[in-house]
Amino acid sequence: KAAGANVVWIGHNNPGEVDAQGSEPGLSYAVFEALQNEADPRREDALAIVQAQERMLRAVRAEGLKAVLPVGYQSQMGSRWDAAHPDALRLESRGGINRATTVVNASFYSPDYRRDIRRYYEWVDARLVRPYRDSILMLNLADEPSGGDYSAWADAEFAARTGYSFAEVGEDPERLAQLGAFQSSYIAEYAAWSAAQWAELEPDLPTTMSFEGATARVHFQ
Repeated sequence: KAAGANVVWIGHNNPGEVDAQGSEPGLSYAVFEALQNEADPRREDALAIVQAQERMLRAVRAEGLKAVLPVGYQSQMGSRWDAAHPDALRLESRGGINRATTVVNASFYSPDYRRDIRRYYEWVDARLVRPYRDSILMLNLADEPSGGDYSAWADAEFAARTGYSFAEVGEDPERLAQLGAFQSSYIAEYAAWSAAQWAELEPDLPTTMSFEGATARVHFQ
């Protein structure tokens, strides 16, 4: 602050699990999930993570600054959610779990994901955004999302738009171009859908996403 800083960018939760002693602890769906059950062995860590966020926001307020509050890492829901919703995970083109960014992500086209992430957003809104709205400049909805999605939910969305499935693309140049456009725009559409949820919850609250930079640095994409 003495040097002219006016914004505190709070760190994200990487990976999006519940570990208060991790190198990058923060808010995520898994933290919210662990708080819902008093018998959950992760609950103590989840509570510690949330309380740390609240202390940070109070400190930011006391200094008259603004905070960027992170609420997720990629479209990760945590390993417990992943195990309960195997059909909702993003797949790579050959059918395996997409680990392009080393972690497992949910497909944002999945109804299970959309239902549960909305519940989580509503909780974040009630627990942190409204009480500290005067100190929050914007929300960072996800860090480092990257890649495409060949899950059944993405396939259904592609078929609804084009009239044919991924498997029916074949070698047709026009269909290949449409498949490429669909996969290339996946992260942008995920970002837009996520922002739209918050536009409904808090219309005057800006949101952002910090996109994957490591992939570009490592693979020169």
